[in-house]
Amino acid sequence: VQTCALPILLFSLPISSKWPTHAYMRACSPTDDSEFVPVTPDLIQRARTFNKMTAEALLSIPAFYRRPLADLRQEQILWSHKKALNNAQWQTLDQSGVPIRLRIFRAGEALPVCLHVHGGGWVMGGAGCQDDYLEHLSLKAKVRIASVDYRLAPEHPFPDGLDDVTRALRHYLDDDSTGQFSDKIVVCGESAGANLLVGALVRLRGHENFSRVRGALLNYGTFDLNGTESLRAATDHGRFLDLYAARWFTQQYIGDRDAYDPEVSPAFADLQGLPPACLLVGDEDPVLDDSRLLHRRWQEAGNKAALQVVPAGLHGMLEMRTPLTALARDTLAQSLREL
Repeated sequence: VQTCALPILLFSLPISSKWPTHAYMRACSPTDDSEFVPVTPDLIQRARTFNKMTAEALLSIPAFYRRPLADLRQEQILWSHKKALNNAQWQTLDQSGVPIRLRIFRAGEALPVCLHVHGGGWVMGGAGCQDDYLEHLSLKAKVRIASVDYRLAPEHPFPDGLDDVTRALRHYLDDDSTGQFSDKIVVCGESAGANLLVGALVRLRGHENFSRVRGALLNYGTFDLNGTESLRAATDHGRFLDLYAARWFTQQYIGDRDAYDPEVSPAFADLQGLPPACLLVGDEDPVLDDSRLLHRRWQEAGNKAALQVVPAGLHGMLEMRTPLTALARDTLAQSLREL
């Protein structure tokens, strides 16, 4: 079995309509501090069985980060091309001489804007790698999504990716005489993407139109690159993200830079004056404590924040095909609608 075969299989499986969603789903509200997303015992059992089988399969193959990065990216590109949707469009921003591509869903419609930033440890992934997930979110939440195809490390280490996300957000904040931009902007990102979004929000909170940003959806983000307690405990290889993979990703992204730098570990940034945040994470995710930490810091800075923990949820549950994917996606869509 090739190293990437299992993750690609999990991304390509159908989301079963038998998995309950709405009846057991409660969205994340910025004023709600309750933690656990309600899930039926049967669904939790299915998810834990799935997680165990996944761990056994991952333990039987070499860790992905031991393979050439070029091979990993090529396999991801080939897979994503098979899943690309014709109704998604590419748009290129050319700011500061550095082109930035955006993957647009529901282009031209008079809808609130959701600026999305993908995960992938700052070294993999792309705006064109999750069309089905982003289309689902745009339809369920009734938003126009623009996903940022930021530059990847190690070819483009920190701060290039953060610079790209900052420029994309500034693009939607700047005054627009054509009237195409929305007065309501929400940002949404997963894993490394959530990290970049917090950095961009901190950078741009002094923008004259920053009040257009109504909320931030930060899904299983990595906010302390030193490694929180839950990540440091993840030393077995039966996970999509473990301590060793996280260290590899971090090295590619920041090299020898101080991991306490607030621009790379936004949990240490001054978070005052930021919009309401909803943090979604699974309780079997090694970066669970990152979300707990940022949730606390967000509130300590005087902002509204809510933390939603999905029982038996894995890292990447929004993009992959797990028994909890439909539940997690619908929870996120309702949170987006309510911001």
